[in-house]
Amino acid sequence: MKGGRPVYSTYEAYLARGGKLGEADYQAMALKAAAEIDWRTFGRAKNCREMAQELSACECELTDVLYLDQSAQGIRTENNDGYSITYTDEEDRRQKLENICRRYLSAPVNLLLSGGR
Repeated sequence: MKGGRPVYSTYEAYLARGGKLGEADYQAMALKAAAEIDWRTFGRAKNCREMAQELSACECELTDVLYLDQSAQGIRTENNDGYSITYTDEEDRRQKLENICRRYLSAPVNLLLSGGR
């Protein structure tokens, strides 16, 4: 647990899943990813041991997306020759995060349902 908030994975697990961030960047983004998980699961993820592997995988994938969103500062594509920049919108970002959470947090326990388990 870092900063009073549980994280659902470790740096070693992140690397094993193909993660490329340095440990300091991973730690910072993992906290944000854990907050995203907690928000989307209405806080139920913290007490769901049977979803430990899925929570770890979700956090690792969210970590990379959150880092890329932060480092790209909203730029999706950039073309220097004709000077064209396309910005991502909040809807694209939200959809990416939602898709990742649906993939990992729906089974065997659906943590995304607002009514509980």
